[in-house]
Amino acid sequence: MVIVELHPRRKHLTALVLDNGETVPLDTAVVSENGLRAGMEVSAALLEGLKEASETRRAKEKALWLLSMRDHSQSELIHKLSRTCSRETAEAVAGRMEEVGLVNDQSYARRLAGDMLHIRKFGMSRVRAELRQKGIDRELIDEILEEIEDDPLPRIRSLLEGKYQKSLSDEKGIARVTAALARRGFQYGDIKAALREYIDMEQEFDE
Repeated sequence: MVIVELHPRRKHLTALVLDNGETVPLDTAVVSENGLRAGMEVSAALLEGLKEASETRRAKEKALWLLSMRDHSQSELIHKLSRTCSRETAEAVAGRMEEVGLVNDQSYARRLAGDMLHIRKFGMSRVRAELRQKGIDRELIDEILEEIEDDPLPRIRSLLEGKYQKSLSDEKGIARVTAALARRGFQYGDIKAALREYIDMEQEFDE
């Protein structure tokens, strides 16, 4: 096969037009690095290698961009990369990101769990579910959550005194708040204890 023409395209792509009528989009950097030009003969094996190199390069660039926006678990990164490349390439690139220290499931999960507990004020069961959704291994989740000495009552009190305060004026409102707190991952026993304490304090203040 002979390259007839090269056409620049958007998003750093260059289209190779071959004499057999095939058009092959490749990453422009791969085209440059391999010295591809019109009139150059390329074998099927070389063309396949160029496609793989192009896909890998673009997957790496996407991975670096995603990781520059925020941390990702390895599973989450693979899932996102797989939208635009093969699963095999996505796994290889995510593995490379782990090798160079840009992806670390343990530190990511520990930091995320802390944020969900102390900033977003979730209960433990919601934290566990969110970590699983991010693709964190169950054993690693267990290990990380076992490290945390959790007292959920201060978080529930903070939510009752802030986000949900205006909804606690009647029984229907209290029921809605109870359901909302349960969705946030708190146990009903802890919710009831915090509500009882809050209502008792409010009654004492009114007196």
